Amino acid sequence: MLNKMSFYAQDTGDYETAIILVRYALRIIEEQLGPDHPNTAAILNNLGVLYQEQEKFEEAEALYLQALTIIENQLHADNALLVTRLKRLAQLYQKQGKIDQELPVRQRILSIHENTRGLEHLDTASSLHSLADCYQELGQRQRARFHYERALHIRERQLGSEHPDTRQSRLQIEKLLHDQPGE
Repeated sequence: MLNKMSFYAQDTGDYETAIILVRYALRIIEEQLGPDHPNTAAILNNLGVLYQEQEKFEEAEALYLQALTIIENQLHADNALLVTRLKRLAQLYQKQGKIDQELPVRQRILSIHENTRGLEHLDTASSLHSLADCYQELGQRQRARFHYERALHIRERQLGSEHPDTRQSRLQIEKLLHDQPGE
């Protein structure tokens, strides 16, 4: 209940109250279920979100990593919850411009999607596109293009050529070709 109340406080912009409520919920969960329970990880993640929204990135990162460790130790390595936690960490690194740290997280997400969803799944395409964005930011245009093209092929087959996601992948490839003629 405290955690849910914190969402309301967060929605109204009252981050101080939201943090107090989440910390109190965390204390109760840790006492009742222990520090290594998946519910503890969920509360840690929620607290990380609050810190990230306030641009307290170091605090958010520490909480995300703590939650991720709990999930990795408790659940199967290919669990969807693990992917959700990894995406949150990747988004934090992306927001800070820490592409070198974001890249291995995005690679791991892609690997999980390929192994659990398959090579032709839309989640795989989305992961490919996000990974390509990282490579593009790092100036690794050939790798970016390769991943954008894989994403494009999946999206064309699954969504059709006029879907916004398909067009987004096509646009990124065109941008790469425009920026680097002759490739």
